[in-house]
Amino acid sequence: MWMETGDFVVKQEHFGGTEEAPEYMVSTIFLGLDYNMMRQGPPLLWETMAFKYLKEPKEFLGRKYFREPLFTERCSGNREQAEAMHAAMVAKIEALVKDGVRV
Repeated sequence: MWMETGDFVVKQEHFGGTEEAPEYMVSTIFLGLDYNMMRQGPPLLWETMAFKYLKEPKEFLGRKYFREPLFTERCSGNREQAEAMHAAMVAKIEALVKDGVRV
């Protein structure tokens, strides 16, 4: 169980570029809290985000950032549903890379 192990990361994958310097990352995590701020519908407990790695870091409020978010999806349900959401995001990024689309 996630509370016992502290394992919030479900999956993390890198795409494009080279193994040493990928262009994109897709990460799915268990949020641990309900992110359904409107309290309408089921609790949003899982989040998948796609990021683009930056060639030069950006600075904001004194912190350096080496990647920027591209897409975010959230879902309720169980780990299997979160893994399916992750797979869908991976397919989206792979299609962009295959088609040569730069976001």
